[in-house]
Amino acid sequence: MKIRGAIFDMDGTLVDSLSFWDCFWRDMGERYFGDSTFRMDPVHFDTYVRTMIFSQAISYLHGYLNVPCSAEEFDSFAARYVEHFYRTVVTAKPGAVELLTALRERGVRICLASATDRHYLDIALESCGLAEFFTPETIISCSDVGVGKEKPDVFLMALKVMGTPLAETAVFEDSALALETAKNAGFVTVGVYDSHQTAGERLFAASDIYLGQGSALDSVLTQIETE
Repeated sequence: MKIRGAIFDMDGTLVDSLSFWDCFWRDMGERYFGDSTFRMDPVHFDTYVRTMIFSQAISYLHGYLNVPCSAEEFDSFAARYVEHFYRTVVTAKPGAVELLTALRERGVRICLASATDRHYLDIALESCGLAEFFTPETIISCSDVGVGKEKPDVFLMALKVMGTPLAETAVFEDSALALETAKNAGFVTVGVYDSHQTAGERLFAASDIYLGQGSALDSVLTQIETE
């Protein structure tokens, strides 16, 4: 299939960062509940929280989990935690640099569309060596449009920025909900396996192209036409 534009999620798609939540549950649980084994139900998290704007997700978690501190304190804790994580822990997923390089060389337009707040996107891209592939205009957060990926707004904004045909624009996602949103909006969909997924069958079903366990991102180049 012909691809002229590519929209990438960041967490779990371009960068290996979803272990953030394992670390966050552990340290948050120990700090506020005295339980370092604390974990939120993964299905509820994957269904209702993961595609939220990050700041909204933290607010939601504060109330849903009845965290015993003020909302302001929890916001501050989460902000410090995620910034440290992006600066010191995350790495690019296998094949990410190679794929972005190949797409750029072939004239395919690319854009980032993430539920993570803009400030953290810039930090993560720089830390992972991916910042050179994006301009400020092609880095879009769900906070820029005011809704998460349960609606297609962030993908449609990216499409407008790139100016590519909808039917020739691919969305790369590891979230089943987000990929379903993109598919329903008419995009080409590329599902990306991540070990932290809880809805793998739904992701596969929503994928026009599926990059399964062990697949490097640049392996998609054998399945698309770019010229």
